[in-house]
Amino acid sequence: MSMSLTEAMEEQWLDELYAEYKEVAIEEFTSQRLQSFYLANPNIIQPLSQALAEGKSLLANHPRAAFIFAAIAIEVGLKNLILHPVVYGLVHSKSTADLITKIVMSHVSIEKFKKLLFHILNEHIGVDLETFTRSNAKKTLWKEADLIKKKRNAVMHEAVIVTSDEAQESLEVATFILESLFPKLLDKLGLVLDDNKLVMEKRKYEYEKFLDQDRTRKDA
Repeated sequence: MSMSLTEAMEEQWLDELYAEYKEVAIEEFTSQRLQSFYLANPNIIQPLSQALAEGKSLLANHPRAAFIFAAIAIEVGLKNLILHPVVYGLVHSKSTADLITKIVMSHVSIEKFKKLLFHILNEHIGVDLETFTRSNAKKTLWKEADLIKKKRNAVMHEAVIVTSDEAQESLEVATFILESLFPKLLDKLGLVLDDNKLVMEKRKYEYEKFLDQDRTRKDA
């Protein structure tokens, strides 16, 4: 399928950005930038967790609705929890980071910049989205997300049927991203989700837990 003029212009712009950043991205990018982004946006996962919970509650009687909520959690999760923070740390501009993330998520043809982002993630976090596959899954996580996105579009625009198995699988992918992949990324950065799903420093979280336990012992 040929690209539209807008898509062609976006790809040319990303090619130019790629040429600008590829030589220094790995060398100058630091995990501290990622850490700072998450600490500045502590509630970043909360709306996604709510969407996932709604999807799970709908699975038994409304698999198509459950699938839509799962698709939301997957796409926005990969975009907001993982890719956007990396892009922001690379370009230091919120508006530019927003645009790059949107293009990378929507264009299958934007391979070079996507590979750069994946490489940064792998170097600093130990997560390779290009090859990473969930346990017992037959496709990479990125491919699963892409197929679910296409199915979601078909549901929204053509009212196609979603089976219970398809809804269940989409919820499993969403659960993995929000409850396994993202916490693993945070852990690599010395961060953690607290009991209210707010991002905070792991040492601070552990200290506050210690204080709570100490108070409980004294009150007993």
